[in-house]
Amino acid sequence: MAIELLCDKSISTVLLDLMWGDRFVEDLQSRARLSSDEFSKILKKLIDTGIVYQFRGERDTPYLSLTDKGISIAVRLSQIIRILDDEEV
Repeated sequence: MAIELLCDKSISTVLLDLMWGDRFVEDLQSRARLSSDEFSKILKKLIDTGIVYQFRGERDTPYLSLTDKGISIAVRLSQIIRILDDEEV
């Protein structure tokens, strides 16, 4: 996956939200403020690169969970953001 993808604010929002636990697709989409088509494209990239898993919950509601690779990326992304914001890591 290209670093440019991680620099996308919508993708970083999704990854940082998932860092704290599984989330429903609908909630992530509204939080990232993306249209359904835009979010679907991002979701496909994240799944294809092995960063997230997509599961079905109760009532067949889709939700996302980070893979081990996704957790590593999200943690490092969070650290980079904190460093750039002049916080101690």
